[in-house]
Amino acid sequence: MLALLGAGAVLYLARDVFYFIWRDFKKGHFLTVYLLGAIMVIGMIATGHLVLAAFSGVLGGFLMKIVKKSEESSEKQLINVFSGHPNRVWIEKEGVEIQVDFNTLQKDDHLLLMRERLSRLMVSFRADWLISTSIS
Repeated sequence: MLALLGAGAVLYLARDVFYFIWRDFKKGHFLTVYLLGAIMVIGMIATGHLVLAAFSGVLGGFLMKIVKKSEESSEKQLINVFSGHPNRVWIEKEGVEIQVDFNTLQKDDHLLLMRERLSRLMVSFRADWLISTSIS
């Protein structure tokens, strides 16, 4: 009876791992690190190694909370980066780089992303997405 109660407690401690497994299943990722960890914990419970299973459950739950918080923080930072836009941007027209107002961007303009004026990133993309996201 005590072993059954302990097994339930271990599974409860690892509930965040099971959340990540469910999230990955919905995305179509069936073999993940989270699934392997859960199989390992269930195997420890089945073989009677409750102390190791409890340690793995606590550690796994703690790490999943850290992963969840860092994903949320990264998502917020990414949204903050792309929520505002500069007043003027560099575009490439007919092989020439020119600086124009952001509000004058056309649908087929190719934006140039600059890094510190000295080294130009080899990135050029159409302004369709940028215009539609800044308007909405």
